[in-house]
Amino acid sequence: FGVDIGVGYDIGCHFCTTLDKSELGPKAREARLRCLVGSFHGHAHNRLCQVCFLALYVKGLGIEDLEGCERRFSRSNALAGCSRRASRFHRQQEITGYFKHMDDYDVYASLATFLCSNYEQSLKILDDEPIVRQMMRDEDVVDGEEFVQALADETVYLQELWKSSKKAEDTPETRYQRALTCESSAHLFCLYLTRVCRAKVTACRAAVRQSRSDDAAFTPGKTKADMALRHALEKRERSAMALADIEQELGITTRWTPTSPSYIAAKEEARSLEYQRALDRLELLVVERLFELTKMNQSGTGYKMRKHIAKSLQARSKAVRSAVAKYNAAAAAVTPPRDHVDIEQVLEYAFLADFDLLRHSHHEVHRQYWARPAYRAVMNRWFRLERAREEIKRLDVEIRRFVTWMRDESVFLHKRERELRWTEGKTEQQVEDDHALAVHLAEYRERRGRFEQSHMMRLHTLKRRWGTRCTASLTPG
Repeated sequence: FGVDIGVGYDIGCHFCTTLDKSELGPKAREARLRCLVGSFHGHAHNRLCQVCFLALYVKGLGIEDLEGCERRFSRSNALAGCSRRASRFHRQQEITGYFKHMDDYDVYASLATFLCSNYEQSLKILDDEPIVRQMMRDEDVVDGEEFVQALADETVYLQELWKSSKKAEDTPETRYQRALTCESSAHLFCLYLTRVCRAKVTACRAAVRQSRSDDAAFTPGKTKADMALRHALEKRERSAMALADIEQELGITTRWTPTSPSYIAAKEEARSLEYQRALDRLELLVVERLFELTKMNQSGTGYKMRKHIAKSLQARSKAVRSAVAKYNAAAAAVTPPRDHVDIEQVLEYAFLADFDLLRHSHHEVHRQYWARPAYRAVMNRWFRLERAREEIKRLDVEIRRFVTWMRDESVFLHKRERELRWTEGKTEQQVEDDHALAVHLAEYRERRGRFEQSHMMRLHTLKRRWGTRCTASLTPG
């Protein structure tokens, strides 16, 4: 197949990580294999996944939506009724026969239709170029390369936001304060388990004495409380060692107490970091949600696509609810407390300007030029124009290849059939074998040749309909 190949997969964003860590990872990197997400399923993924893996933003892919396998699988669902109760052999036989029939009488028969449809679709997309140019002037965009840079800036913003929402950078003081809290909690837990174990030992000793009616010595066995106490003691020891390492790193000679000014300041800083982490997580989810709502409300988005996006947004609203709950808890802990966020208001936001919390974010996404709905609309339309130009350039090559291949195949099959039917210089057995093969070859040639006229008719219709705008050559090369 070569290098620089894109593979479309419903979960290509996750599959690329799996592939990279597998034994095939070095070969995939050497071949520059790129995992992508189809246009239909991609809009159900989050925005960071879309800017990295969506087919619309990949240079050289044309208007390919990477959903060909989905359409094929959808059509093959009709086999379920007739093969459900069949044996394994007959089920595989039916599936093989079905796809072979599709290759001969459906895929090949509609090959010219596929090429012409893509060509016409690309030309219709290019019909909107004057409108897109006017929209670019309205947004003060001089060159389309600005959209490429805007997409790169958006990708960097989302990646930084995703990283900061996962783990904020802790200072040495906050790590020390957290270690003190952990060590104190472990110590209190050990004291609690010690009291529990002593109480159980006393109860067991009393029960044994009552049953034996003597003062015999009692040695209790290992209980769950004893095991929990041992684990807690080990955890306390590890916490104490980690605490000592941090004290040595910071040069602390006197251990902080909960009333120490340094301890209080570090605790406030830790709460601020936790608040910032919760804010970044909420910002990431809300911004992605608003960007996807923009796509759903754009003209040209089909009904099924709208339903697909709406379903994914509904499922992702649970994550937004969880992020809002964590944010409210973190906002109440900082000094001074931040405003409470209502989940119902968040889910009703339609524009970034409505989300007041973005004004407290250090990213200031609401001020970014690429976050404006009008700018994003024209940016997506410009990318569609670029993909349409790539598609036409590729189709000009593929159409001539197709015409040349039909001619060469017909010539080759006729020539080979005549050679097989030639009897001079052959034995009787060779003549019989070649004649049988010639019959099958003639059947194959007729089956393929019956579509050549319709293919050429569709291609000539394309040339007549679009005139000089159709630059494909129908002369065999």
